[in-house]
Amino acid sequence: MKTFLLLIHRAIDQFNRLIGWSLAGLLLVMTVLIFWQVFARFVVGSPLFFPMRLPASPCSG
Repeated sequence: MKTFLLLIHRAIDQFNRLIGWSLAGLLLVMTVLIFWQVFARFVVGSPLFFPMRLPASPCSG
């Protein structure tokens, strides 16, 4: 029984680590897209082709 619970604990830890890295990756992509949108709009003078709401969509649910 103890080995079974240890196996479940390790599986949950791996799943937690996977979810954490996935969310960190999504946050990085969202941050890069927002900064690129600001750079393109104010420095280059031409906004990106997709609407501004797209980079915020992972947070809006």
